[in-house]
Amino acid sequence: MEIEPSHLMKIEEIITLLDLSDDCTIAFVRCNEPVLCNSIYKDIFERVHSRIYIYNIEMNEESTNLFQLLEDITKSDSYNSKLNENKKIVFFVFGLDCAVKKENVNGKSEALILLNLMREKFLEIKHPILIWINSASLNLILEEAQDFFSWRTTIFEFDIKRKITSSPMFEFEDFDGLDKKGLEELVNYYKNQIIEFEDSRFKDSYKFAYWNYNLGMIQLFMGYSKEAAKYLETAALVSSTLDNKDLKGSIYSNLGITYYQLGDLETAMRYSGQALRITKEIGKRKEEGFILKNFGVIYAQLGDIRKAIEYYEQALKIAREIGDRHGEGNCLGNLGNAYSHLGEPRKAIEFLKQSLSIGKAIEDPRIISFCEKKLKEFEGSDK
Repeated sequence: MEIEPSHLMKIEEIITLLDLSDDCTIAFVRCNEPVLCNSIYKDIFERVHSRIYIYNIEMNEESTNLFQLLEDITKSDSYNSKLNENKKIVFFVFGLDCAVKKENVNGKSEALILLNLMREKFLEIKHPILIWINSASLNLILEEAQDFFSWRTTIFEFDIKRKITSSPMFEFEDFDGLDKKGLEELVNYYKNQIIEFEDSRFKDSYKFAYWNYNLGMIQLFMGYSKEAAKYLETAALVSSTLDNKDLKGSIYSNLGITYYQLGDLETAMRYSGQALRITKEIGKRKEEGFILKNFGVIYAQLGDIRKAIEYYEQALKIAREIGDRHGEGNCLGNLGNAYSHLGEPRKAIEFLKQSLSIGKAIEDPRIISFCEKKLKEFEGSDK
């Protein structure tokens, strides 16, 4: 893969850090694309190997204690030999994305617990430590190993400038037939209802939550995500005082979508998680599948495509069990898109064709348009 100019600038920053750091320095290299990571590593290696020795450390689900791995190297004959050569030493850590998946009996990541507990021990490692990681795992460190994360010097972030096309994350069946004038009339109607509510002595909290919810949904449909968040947050606050799980689940689900649109993926996952718990509790299978699919979209945006696929497959299973052809078509399209980004065209094409077939059968123009566009990208490629 060709390294872009913006990548070269960050590579220079990494090399400068390696050259100037004479003690324990912890930094993250955040990159979601394995091919790009490999290209960056090769470029760094070629430029520094004459003066810096790079120890590559591989973590996995069976090897979750990073400090122990580092300590084992510092006690080795190879390490002492490099010290005698008067050559600078750095540690590149790979595989933490895999290691964090191993959980203890409490459902917490064993690797992240160890990072937090042993953070002060890392001071014994008198060399720079670069941890190569994807966005999803970096978010986990922020959540579960904050003390260790606070010790980092910096984060070097590498992205590929491309537009990731996903099938629609959500649909608004109630508003699809309305034009701009119709939507504006609805907005005015609900705003007037809220004004009357605030002026009235007789207050119905359910109606107030419902009106704010509808306003938020319309704003989201029209593309005004910040306005949508304001109304939906109000609806969530009011609904918290009500015993109406159906409304709460809908509000939380759409807050997840709203914050996804705003780029706040951590908040999107939090609200989506709340919605998922409620839909499971009240047995709304279709909504459960919808939220699982949304989780897949969020993980895809974080760059954890394998995790996204897990959620798409769960959503697909539910859609087929309940006979939701629309949901089935969307999930198949998402799976095709995911495998496309993994560089597995055969699987991508297989899922996209299945999705397209369903889209035509149920006459869904969005599914049809999405699949035809994605399949066209594979024309002339080696299948």
